[in-house]
Amino acid sequence: MSAVRSMFDQFAATPAACEASGACVRKPQLPIDTSAVVKSNAPTSAMAAATIDVHPYTLPTDANPRELGHVRFHRSLDDASVSGKPIFIQFQEIPGCHTCWTYGDGVLRDPLVVELLETVFAPCAIHNNSTLDHDIAALAQFREPAWNNPVVHVVHPSTHSNLVPRIDGVYDLRGVARRVLPALIGHGVPIWVDYLAAVHGLRLVRDANDACVVTAVHDTDLRVATFVMECYWAGETVLGGLAGVVSTLPGWCDGVEIVEVEYDATVVTYTELARAAIAAGLEPMVHDESQRLGVESLASLVAVRDRREFGGNLKPLKAVSNSETKYHLKKKFPAVALLPLTAWQESHANSIAGRKQSLDVIASLVLTPRQASLVHRIDAAGVAAIASRVDQHASAVDQWTALLSAVDGA
Repeated sequence: MSAVRSMFDQFAATPAACEASGACVRKPQLPIDTSAVVKSNAPTSAMAAATIDVHPYTLPTDANPRELGHVRFHRSLDDASVSGKPIFIQFQEIPGCHTCWTYGDGVLRDPLVVELLETVFAPCAIHNNSTLDHDIAALAQFREPAWNNPVVHVVHPSTHSNLVPRIDGVYDLRGVARRVLPALIGHGVPIWVDYLAAVHGLRLVRDANDACVVTAVHDTDLRVATFVMECYWAGETVLGGLAGVVSTLPGWCDGVEIVEVEYDATVVTYTELARAAIAAGLEPMVHDESQRLGVESLASLVAVRDRREFGGNLKPLKAVSNSETKYHLKKKFPAVALLPLTAWQESHANSIAGRKQSLDVIASLVLTPRQASLVHRIDAAGVAAIASRVDQHASAVDQWTALLSAVDGA
């Protein structure tokens, strides 16, 4: 695997970072010679935010109604406008009906969404069944009916003009996220938000001269590819750091060790991905005729395998045990591995760990500021003690709740 080590040596040690406000610390640098392999352009995140974030993750209090999830909302537009950030206005019936409860549970408790709303936006809750003056005034200003199901407006902090169309009749996390994120176009946005966007099928396009400024929001085009290597631990390390790769799954197929990757075809083509993998000593295992043609010009460089069975079905993948996947991350940084990360975060963090870089690098390149802060709290409390109280198969929200409860009780 000397080719793998050679590839790792090409990664730059000083990537760019963005503060939570969206301000860039320095301009991004290309970490890899792109004539040889695809550059690693996974998002960067700023540890600077860990010091300016006034609300680290905490367990929700009884003061926050179920309809508002775990988000700390301002209660008036005037208060929310002071920050200068786009305002996320949640019109909500409180106390509300079953729809309002499930909305609060499903949309407003997701840890990344909570961090997004509290740090990138200024969240404001308007009770649509209230008799308070500021609630009544906001309902009139935005022509919203009283006693209604959840509605969202995302508005400019000064003019209160809508940045995206009114969000009505959308009560699921993915649907709300996909409609809210385009409001960030033209704004400075921490690059960790790219990880959140990818979960919901979106890619933030950033200014070539200022990587913190979002210029467009596009749909992703996720596709699957398979690569063969001597050791799937090394394969996950290589592939998890490549541009466009959003998840890696190690296992066995046709008697050899493989890694199945999900990649965004709007970022990297299959041919580019295969060229990068081949440069690192991996072999492509094609899924269809399109992939075969995509690596035809590379066949002189490496053996090209075929994952198709007779009839066109793919040969099955036998996934490895949970302890075998993301091996380097779990072995070197178990506190990070306890976090319910997105698939892209997990793959990228594991790749960095496999390249023998430090926890600080993972914190600055992969984690949100609040995630990084929580890692330090887990380490201080003792990883083994915390791990025994967290169900890794639970939902992300339940894992966060269990982690916070365990850390607070340690």
